[in-house]
Amino acid sequence: MTTKPFLENFGYMADAPNGIAKLRQLILQLAVTGKLVRPEGKDILQMQNGKSSAPIDNGVASHNKWQHSLNQGWHIVTLGEAIEVVRGVSFSSSQKLQSPNATSVPCLRTTNVQDSVDWFDLIHIPRNLVTRRDQLVRSNDILISLANSRELVGKVSLVSEVPHDEVAIGAFISIIRSTTIEPKFLLSVLRSPSIRQTMFTTASQTVNIANISVGKIKEIEIALPPLPEQHRIVAKVDELMKLCDELEAQKKQKAQQRTVLVKSALSDLTSTSEPKGMAKSWQRISDHFNIIFDTPETVKDLRQAILQLAVTGKLVPQDPKDEPAEKLLERINIERESNNKVIPHSELQTESSWTLAAGAKGIPTTWVNTTLATICGIKSGNTLDPTLECKTGIPYLKVADMNIPANRTEVTTSTRFIKNTRDLDKFLIPSRSIIFPKRGGAIATNKKQVVRNPIFADLNIMAICCPLQYSLEFLSLWFNSFDLSTLNSGTSVPQINHKDLAPLTVPVPPLAEQHRIVAKVDELMKLCDELEPQLRHSQSSADQLFDAVVAGMMKQ
Repeated sequence: MTTKPFLENFGYMADAPNGIAKLRQLILQLAVTGKLVRPEGKDILQMQNGKSSAPIDNGVASHNKWQHSLNQGWHIVTLGEAIEVVRGVSFSSSQKLQSPNATSVPCLRTTNVQDSVDWFDLIHIPRNLVTRRDQLVRSNDILISLANSRELVGKVSLVSEVPHDEVAIGAFISIIRSTTIEPKFLLSVLRSPSIRQTMFTTASQTVNIANISVGKIKEIEIALPPLPEQHRIVAKVDELMKLCDELEAQKKQKAQQRTVLVKSALSDLTSTSEPKGMAKSWQRISDHFNIIFDTPETVKDLRQAILQLAVTGKLVPQDPKDEPAEKLLERINIERESNNKVIPHSELQTESSWTLAAGAKGIPTTWVNTTLATICGIKSGNTLDPTLECKTGIPYLKVADMNIPANRTEVTTSTRFIKNTRDLDKFLIPSRSIIFPKRGGAIATNKKQVVRNPIFADLNIMAICCPLQYSLEFLSLWFNSFDLSTLNSGTSVPQINHKDLAPLTVPVPPLAEQHRIVAKVDELMKLCDELEPQLRHSQSSADQLFDAVVAGMMKQ
């Protein structure tokens, strides 16, 4: 076989989604199936002359599945034929020592079995619990976790050196020890995807823990090359893993630079108020667009920047012919005065406070800043009698219903419904509202959904209710321009209360400008919608290249 396609496409494969992690797994799988380095004639001759220290398997029937792809000079053995497995020391919680003493010994647990052995989080146990010297860790031992989560059971670490005179292992770890196999080659075998999968499938599962027995480990079959070839495979694996480290560092640095570039470019754009500065910022983004926005994740930043520009008056030009924002607020006040059901009159601001906020810092002179409580109702859901629930009627939402795909941006359905009566009208969340989670971890999801038809909601949902004289779509843009978690006033349990929402500053552009802004945002968001799949397709192409190279390699 040849590794030329693999090595030629190494850098491209690293660019695939999760490419470097996949490369590491591929390197190990190629290594342990004889596809990473070419066998040399002297290796085969040495094996034929019986000079190799690799054990020779004499079985035939049980190993036929390997023969079609096995390199000359390689042999199939079970791990039990090639290694010694040493069980750990059992001890009770009361036997763990708070600090070392003259008669104690450090002890490794399953949490110490990481990519390399973690020597900094050791417990100590009485030395007399170690009844055999083979239970003490030696250099070139491989530690394996026998009890862990399903993803981590069978995880292995190589002991390069032992930093203490004696170190024991706990009962949930075993030592894999061999005097006939190159330790790093054996480590590659145990970390290879095929052997990891075997560990997963043979492990027994309890509620939270997966266990793999020593007996099952010994039954696992592996392909074993001559010892000189093991050394060459280890050298090639080390070389390629080092290259992966370098690519990973480069990729991380590139991602950090991209993050800085994206934040800098968008920050300049959203913080600039002068037309010349805006034009310069836009030009900078335009000149480097393909560099700045080259992943679907960066498009999310672009969407947020568009929202910031929208709600600060920088997305469309102001028109002096528009009705002044103060007039709009007067009409909103009249609407609120005539319908006090939405929010108590005592929470309304006076006209003088609107005038003082007109042309405030950060908004155009034709805009007015006010508070959310001044223009919107703020309403919480309620717990309704379960006997009122029915198969059809008015949706009765709980937070989980906000995850229904049909409710992604607007409420259209629910898992529960209520047959409305006049007695329940006071509990309705009116049309032209925006709902969101108000309690618990759901706040972090930042879900905000428009209500176009009245609904009921439970106590974990809150709503802001938009007046008729204000654009619901513009209010939604403003509400989506910040993260709900910034409003959290809870301690142990996150929570958003009326007092957290009422004083929020809300921009009030002239109504005609609100409509122009919404139209421009829709236009730009549509472009973002088109850009995201293009970038995903680019990532998918890299993924397909990876798979194609892998398929070609494994067929050889």
